[in-house]
Amino acid sequence: LKSSPFIMFLEVNNICNLHCPFCLTGKGKTAGRPRRNMSLSEMKQAIDEVADYLYFIQLYNWGEPLLNKDLFDFIRYSHNRRIFTMVSSNMNFSRRGVAEQVVVSGLDYFIAAIDGFSSSSYTKYRRGGNFDRAMSNLKEIQKIKKEMGRRLPFVEWQYVVFRHNQHEVEAARAFAESIDIDYFHPIPGYIEDPDWITSLRWIWGDPNLYSSAVGHGAI
Repeated sequence: LKSSPFIMFLEVNNICNLHCPFCLTGKGKTAGRPRRNMSLSEMKQAIDEVADYLYFIQLYNWGEPLLNKDLFDFIRYSHNRRIFTMVSSNMNFSRRGVAEQVVVSGLDYFIAAIDGFSSSSYTKYRRGGNFDRAMSNLKEIQKIKKEMGRRLPFVEWQYVVFRHNQHEVEAARAFAESIDIDYFHPIPGYIEDPDWITSLRWIWGDPNLYSSAVGHGAI
């Protein structure tokens, strides 16, 4: 090897509270892997051998990381070791105090995955999700950041664009600006199963949407 590892992708769990149709976890196609949360001791062990070299840890992959009750303790552990942390969430958490922990734990970058700007469009893909809850959680995080005078975490609203929600992109973008989201990021829907690409009800229609992200700067 030419160097020691300096980036880590750590899957803190492989469970989710939603059933998105183009996600392997949502479709139940996780190759027989046991569904569970990684423990705090396992997370610490995963980085201790390489922490002196790491500068970045992505704490999600095929699960909803905020379902892991030890996540914020691990973020604090990583923060104390001066390692940049990133988390992506479907924003359907209901435990009290989660929004505050997102802000105060030392997390550097937070992705809020909300694909739509109405309940009817949002739930077509985010099956089992609640649009009002997702938006309420997003607004709560922004409110806490403002009240505490915090610059971090840098908050990205990731909006996966499909045919059924592309008409709401501009309204979502305007709202993101109104609550000072750092980065509004529309991206084309990724369809993992080739058989579904022929389904016109999913295919997006305006590629210009993906080159017009807005934000208030980068870290």
